Amino acid sequence: TGRPPKSQEFDWSHAFTHHVNMTNDTSTFIKALERTKLSSNVDAPEAGLDGIAQALACGQIIGWRQDETVQKVLILISEGELHIARDGLQAGILAKYQLDQCYLNPTTGNYDNELKQDYPSLGQVRTLVRKHRASLIFIVKKERREWFENVSSFLQGVPIVANLEKQEKFGKTITDEYKKLQ
Repeated sequence: TGRPPKSQEFDWSHAFTHHVNMTNDTSTFIKALERTKLSSNVDAPEAGLDGIAQALACGQIIGWRQDETVQKVLILISEGELHIARDGLQAGILAKYQLDQCYLNPTTGNYDNELKQDYPSLGQVRTLVRKHRASLIFIVKKERREWFENVSSFLQGVPIVANLEKQEKFGKTITDEYKKLQ
C-alpha cells in the first residue's frame, strides 16, 4: 500500500504544518523538532513548494521579523522531487495557487488549502523568494541532487544543495551551505 506499518509513529500526509514560531530559545526549537513525527505520502513527489510558499506568505504566523532588510533562510530536507503547478490536476484540482496568500490554520498550523488549489509554480515561488528576501537551502538524497540544483538555480540564481546524509551531520551541512549565501 505504500504506507508504513501502524506500529511506527507517522503523521499522515499533509502539505505543510508549522510547528514552532521563530525564536531565539533553542530549547523550544529542539523540543518542537523532537515532537515532529515522520510523515508519509502516497506519491513520490513532495509538497515542498507549498511549504516554502506558505512559510513566506504567513510571516506573522511563522514569526518572521517584519524588518524588510532581514534575510530569511529556509531549509528543505527532502527525499523526493517536488510537486509543481499542474500536478494537482491528477486529483481534479483546477484552481491556480493563490500567490502570497496565507492559508495556515492558526490553531493547528496545518496548510488547509491543499485540496482546494493546485501546487505553486516554480515561477510563483521565485517571486515569493525575491519579494520576501529569502534564501533556500536544499538537503536532498544524492540521486535527486541534480534536479534540486536546477530548481535552486531557477529560484534564487545559485544552486545551494547538499547531500542528505546521516542526521547528525545536518548541523554542519546547514552551516556550510549557509556560509555560501553570504
